[in-house]
Amino acid sequence: MSQTFITPPELDRVLWIDFEGNKDRPPTLLGVRSDGKCEFWIVEDTFETCANRHGSPAKVVELGSLAERLLAQAESEDRLIVSWSEHDKHLLDEVLDSNDQVRLSRRYRNAIKTAFPWRQVFAPEFVGENALAQYMARLGWAVPEEAGQGVVGDALRRLRAALESGREWGQLTTGQRGAWRNVVKHNRHDLSGMEKVVSECSRRVWKWLGMADH
Repeated sequence: MSQTFITPPELDRVLWIDFEGNKDRPPTLLGVRSDGKCEFWIVEDTFETCANRHGSPAKVVELGSLAERLLAQAESEDRLIVSWSEHDKHLLDEVLDSNDQVRLSRRYRNAIKTAFPWRQVFAPEFVGENALAQYMARLGWAVPEEAGQGVVGDALRRLRAALESGREWGQLTTGQRGAWRNVVKHNRHDLSGMEKVVSECSRRVWKWLGMADH
């Protein structure tokens, strides 16, 4: 099995990460999940007023320092850092120096590299791109409509425009505050769903290979 495949024994030692943002801008939010718990970090200054709100307990942090902390945690606790596609890794690389980029590469795994072997063996009829949402649906992970695909980009653009005009949290409309909570909710579901997908795919492929007792 490829070294990029996450084996069942490794599943308990993972930092699952997922960025939210607009494609044409630096990221806004980073979610991190480990040991069944999620933390959310606002990494775009414009959104500082959205921190620590009911239903969206995100904290504000500078992305470079957070990247260094996550890397140090992964090394000290012997964990992998896993995201769905290498886009998230590239965002971390942008704020790390060259030595830390090498350290990250040793710890990083692309979740798709574990999910795709399951697709090849158990779902050969599965067509299209390796979208997390498709794997989640096939493995029974239900996501509420308000936190589903397509909600993040437009919500962040609308909120950014309001915040850049000078509005604070209390001056946002109920709909705008709800939109931010749905961004965080979406991130939570992606993190939890990614863990479920990778765990199920890893265990099923591992068993198929006859490695269940190894």
